[in-house]
Amino acid sequence: MMITLPMPPSINHYWHLFVAKGKPRIALSDLGRNYRVDCLAAILEQGVSRKDCLPRDVRVSLEIWIYPASNRLFDLDNRIKPLQDALVKCGLIDDDSQIDKLIVHRQKPDKKSPRVVIEIGVMP
Repeated sequence: MMITLPMPPSINHYWHLFVAKGKPRIALSDLGRNYRVDCLAAILEQGVSRKDCLPRDVRVSLEIWIYPASNRLFDLDNRIKPLQDALVKCGLIDDDSQIDKLIVHRQKPDKKSPRVVIEIGVMP
């Protein structure tokens, strides 16, 4: 299955750290929540539904092409966790622990359409 999703936020901005009752807490940031909503909209727009979800006992491979908005430097791995979480929350895989193979390609920037293209495969 091939899908195109919006460019994920950096993991550095995905979580919100705060203190509640004197204890440090962590929660999904507004940026993280909005990213999940945007991914679900993109998935539905591409005609993918929950019936396409791979069950937990299926081992998965992901090949990802990242098209950033600019030449600004960023760590590829900081974009992967938010993307994997979105795949789970949107129902394309049951759990990100299913992923046995992960290949990530940095592509030339696309100012008009920053995005990620993902090929989700089943491992033999």
